[in-house]
Amino acid sequence: MAKPRKPTPISMARFFLSVGNYRQACRELWKSLWAWAAILFITGLLFSFGYGAMTEGKYILAVIFYVLGGAAVGARAIYDYRAHVLRKQISVIITLVTAVIVVGLISWTVYESKKPSVEQKLQEQTEQLNQQNQKLDETNKKLDETRRKLDEITRLLKEQNPNATPEKLKEKYSHGYGIAELNPTKAVVPYQNQLLEGFQVDWSVARVNDLGNGRVEVRMPDIYFNGSLMVHGNLVSLPKVPGAGMKLVQAHGAGVYAEVLAIAPDGGVVVVTGLRPE
Repeated sequence: MAKPRKPTPISMARFFLSVGNYRQACRELWKSLWAWAAILFITGLLFSFGYGAMTEGKYILAVIFYVLGGAAVGARAIYDYRAHVLRKQISVIITLVTAVIVVGLISWTVYESKKPSVEQKLQEQTEQLNQQNQKLDETNKKLDETRRKLDEITRLLKEQNPNATPEKLKEKYSHGYGIAELNPTKAVVPYQNQLLEGFQVDWSVARVNDLGNGRVEVRMPDIYFNGSLMVHGNLVSLPKVPGAGMKLVQAHGAGVYAEVLAIAPDGGVVVVTGLRPE
């Protein structure tokens, strides 16, 4: 009886690399695994999406079934093909599929980790809304404070100076006027501007200092005419008495005056800078 010929390395390589053998190996794998794969899919689908929304308990149970199903598939494959003539081809297929799955899962995990989660988006939107609400509250507080201050100036003018009405001021300063409250410790509060076209008053540079002995030192506002600086840097000392005033300069056919209209309880003064033709 002739002894079977020992396969040569070339014949072994041809057998290992044969496309037909790999096709047969895929068919063998399919026949062995298809039932387990179906059971695994249906089980995961049942516990993931069945009976209402996903809960933590359903999620854990679905993971357990996936793990058990995967272990069963692997055990069945090992049992069926540990002595199979195409076991090398089957091992190559399983290795390649496993590598593709692992690479895909890693890539998907990295991709998902870079995307902001729903909770993170909601948190960012909540923080933005909180910041907007905080800014809105601050703006409303400033508006309320400004309204309160303007109402206080109106009250001071009515109580302390009957000549500080808009009609009388317009009659006195026919080229227009600007009123503001100046305080040594607070910001300037512009109250009213009634100026002819071309004139602008810059109250941001105005300041006041209490000199004592019933007098105040006032840095009057700058005045512009058609965009050009007309009056700048006037520093005057005035009695701390409603109605006290003086002429500052004359320019562009108008005299510029400074006048104290009222005294605030906190030490501030309400002043007017007025212009009239001369």
